[in-house]
Amino acid sequence: MTDYGDDPDPPLSAHLLRNTIRKFRRLHKGGSPRQQVVILLGWLLLLLATFRVFQHLTGPASKPALICQPSTHEHPLHISLPREPDKVQLSHVWKTLKTIYDTHPPQPLDLDLKTFSSLSDFPSLEAIKTHTNISLADVRAARNSHVEVTKKLGVYPNNLYSGRGIVILAGGRYTGFATTGLGMLREIGSKLPIEVWVKDQSEEREEWCVELAREGVACRRLSDYMDTELLEHGYQLKISAILFSSFEQILFLDADNVPIVNPDVIFTSKSFIDTGVVMWPDYWKHTGAPYLPYIVGLSDGPSEVLREDQTAESGQLVWDKRRHWKV
Repeated sequence: MTDYGDDPDPPLSAHLLRNTIRKFRRLHKGGSPRQQVVILLGWLLLLLATFRVFQHLTGPASKPALICQPSTHEHPLHISLPREPDKVQLSHVWKTLKTIYDTHPPQPLDLDLKTFSSLSDFPSLEAIKTHTNISLADVRAARNSHVEVTKKLGVYPNNLYSGRGIVILAGGRYTGFATTGLGMLREIGSKLPIEVWVKDQSEEREEWCVELAREGVACRRLSDYMDTELLEHGYQLKISAILFSSFEQILFLDADNVPIVNPDVIFTSKSFIDTGVVMWPDYWKHTGAPYLPYIVGLSDGPSEVLREDQTAESGQLVWDKRRHWKV
């Protein structure tokens, strides 16, 4: 029998076994040794059966099903699925972009970043200046690379994207989070078509996608458009999902975002109509190095223009591809 030592909360099976043996000793104290062995085996078999039933009723399933429960609306929303992206044309767009990026890679290829002395306090200007060890030659090379990439991006690809919709990145443990967010979107009345993107087929659950289709939600795989092995970090999947989405105007949401107000109206808000983009502030102020505005063309030299800006949260973003194709 397993020794649980001083564990204040031994498993339920241990409690049952100890109590059973104690009761057995009290009830059958006067029986012969052989009778006690037979009766003890009977008690243990009964205990095992009871434990198996308990385990079946309370234990987790081997693979929990992610099923979208039917909407509580009295009438179905009847939302059409988003149109299928043009895989051939999108793959061509990606190959063109990749060629441009490979021809003009980031400069320098590696950065020696110092660690801020405290993550809880906003770093001083001096700390920000010395955070990135980069030479003036590398700064100029980075600016030239940025200029060339922007110049060669070409014009916006007409007829490739259309309409507006919601893009959510899921896969792995984030699929469960996305299920909650998707349910809330429909419950609060969103009628926008939705695309749920995963990295590849290994992260896709076919039965889940069938359920989603009834709510105007389509499952997409990034691997259908590009070599996903090139994406080393999870945040790179976000940009890729936005690029390959069939929508021209997008509300991007992280899988763990749960809306509580219908977000459809944001596309008709003055902020979006005027600028073609809506972003939400993050908790921290900007810590970009003074050379960053120069590299991206916001200034003619080192600048502290970003120091008073608030950082932007990447978990939700409204974006018009046509108006910001080269951003």
